[in-house]
Amino acid sequence: MVIYTDEDVDLAALAGRIIAVVGYGNQGRAHALNLRDSGLRVVIGQRPGGPGHEMAVADGFSPVAIAEASAQGDLLIVTLPDELAADVYEREIAPALRPGQALGFAHGFNVRFGFIRPPEGVDCVLVAPKGPGTLLRSLYVEGRGLPALVAVEQDASGHAMQTALAWAAGIGSTRSGCIATTFAAETEADLFGEQVVLCGGVTALMKAAFATLVEAGFAPEVAYIECIHELKQIVDLVYAEGLSAMRRRISNTAEYGDLTRGPRVINDECRAEMRRILDEIRSGTFAREWIAECRAGLPNLTRLFEADAHSPLESAGQAVRGLMPWLARGTGVCGTGSRGTGILPVDRPTAFQAVAKGDSPASTPQASAEEARAGSPCDESRAGSPCHDNPCHESPCHDRHVDAHSISYFDHSQVEKRKGAYLPHWLQDGAAYSVTFRLADSLPEEVVESFIREREEIVRRAAAAGRSLTVDESKRLETLYSERVEAYLDAGHGACYMNDPRIAELVQSALLFFDGQRYDLVAWAVMPNHVHAVFVPRAKFDLAQILHSWKSYTSNQANGLLNRQGSFWQPEYFDHLIRDAADFERSVRYVLDNPKRAGLTNWRWVGYGKAFGKCIQGT
Repeated sequence: MVIYTDEDVDLAALAGRIIAVVGYGNQGRAHALNLRDSGLRVVIGQRPGGPGHEMAVADGFSPVAIAEASAQGDLLIVTLPDELAADVYEREIAPALRPGQALGFAHGFNVRFGFIRPPEGVDCVLVAPKGPGTLLRSLYVEGRGLPALVAVEQDASGHAMQTALAWAAGIGSTRSGCIATTFAAETEADLFGEQVVLCGGVTALMKAAFATLVEAGFAPEVAYIECIHELKQIVDLVYAEGLSAMRRRISNTAEYGDLTRGPRVINDECRAEMRRILDEIRSGTFAREWIAECRAGLPNLTRLFEADAHSPLESAGQAVRGLMPWLARGTGVCGTGSRGTGILPVDRPTAFQAVAKGDSPASTPQASAEEARAGSPCDESRAGSPCHDNPCHESPCHDRHVDAHSISYFDHSQVEKRKGAYLPHWLQDGAAYSVTFRLADSLPEEVVESFIREREEIVRRAAAAGRSLTVDESKRLETLYSERVEAYLDAGHGACYMNDPRIAELVQSALLFFDGQRYDLVAWAVMPNHVHAVFVPRAKFDLAQILHSWKSYTSNQANGLLNRQGSFWQPEYFDHLIRDAADFERSVRYVLDNPKRAGLTNWRWVGYGKAFGKCIQGT
């Protein structure tokens, strides 16, 4: 096995070259941001009008059409979903390719099975991080890296591997190590792992074991705990230290049952079926079946998903989780392979119908599970949405809009700057703010220190030039801070005291108490370890005063309820002065969708304020 690390790589292989990232979803965003922060030139190819385009703009990019990005790029990185990539490639990418370019993929599916065939004169390389984009990004900003697989399918230039390794270094993967492989091995092993173990095998085993106990007369809730819920405890041990270490930590009874009964479950017949599944993958049978399913509109996937979604197992699981409020936070991770797109829910994105009709998905909403799961704040099917559980929300909201025109926005002539511990705060009378404040232990110290170092470097450069920070530099500081903070906050770092309903209710009540008196509250989300709020301070009430009143009252009350002492909130907070109507709506959506993005279900502590109690129409 060949493993490449930083010592084996020269990032200069991409110096002066344009990297075009096609698609700005889970993986695409992480690749683009990491490469840019590594000092490389990045352009984004993304259709306008969708959340990916808006996110790219918010991250400081100027997205262009996929065809234009493909023409500009020296290295093209395709991060589109497997089922859409070939169609987009044929219509938008292939016509723009020229000799000397490199075509890069984060997963080998389409190249391995011949849905995409790189032309002569073009390098074809693979860098497949072994985890979702959110983890790729968060590890990078910590100074660490997510391991990846690297491969070369076509070496027209004679230095395709150097290009792939420089790409891997730019996203931080060579910090930990990149394993050399082939497109075929990466794709086949990834699909096999998903189907036989990570998704298909594990879920089928859990379902069969659950049904066996229930049929034998056991309570469904007991069956769920024993056969499904406790699986995480074992997987965590294996994930951290391996099978042998796991067995040293379980009881002797459990270990003996493992080693003597496990082989009877996964027996020779099961192994034979595994080999048949692997043969279907290698022969391309599965790939052709999957693409045909997509072009037909996903009838089988929809039917199978529906059947499982309404099974007694799901009802039992909901009851069990209801007994454990500390489990309110999900992982938020979609997918097990390098794409990070996961399995799609039952409300299928419209791009599948476009594929079936032969239209270009580039002109329709892209079908990433991240976008499909996001839904709308007004989705009535969502338990725990503001439309159902917010006591301040009194009427249906399907045809109502956030009032984005009755407030003032960022104005250079009126804004003033206040220095904060980590970043500047821009203040303006009558303006709307999006604010995030967090628990004292919600970020690891090394992350905070890394941010301070980067901040000091930006400030140092400005000082060396004999000037203060520009607005653009201050915005860059905001971006650095928010990216690092959000990745850790949504991962649930720290004690997450707001998982306790008493504490979440306390914080939410504090936000609502002076709504309409000291400020007009637009939207809020009380998350397990942080709080988001969009609001407009009223005359004579300073932003810092409002934050201080929320935090001082809740910290005293929460410490009493929890029988603890010490700092409850981090002293500093992040505030964003909203710049225009589009930014206003984007900020409100961001706050209201935060629980879903973080994997929270039935989360009650999110809603709209009195003065702005109106929903945004679904996208």
